[in-house]
Amino acid sequence: MLGSGMIMSVMREIDKAVQTELEREQEGILRRLRMLHQAIEQAQISEDAFDREEDVLLNRLDEIKRLRR
Repeated sequence: MLGSGMIMSVMREIDKAVQTELEREQEGILRRLRMLHQAIEQAQISEDAFDREEDVLLNRLDEIKRLRR
């Protein structure tokens, strides 16, 4: 049987892994937003496509910010 100290240690490791993954996802979203802005500036995508994708990315970024501590 695991002691409470061991359980807390495992929970901290899980939390650390989750936070690391959220940070990686956030970095990926920011990178994608930069690429999206370049694409609209270079007329590679339409305003509608830009708006749709930007909304999705910004909504996910908001979710991540709420989850990160």
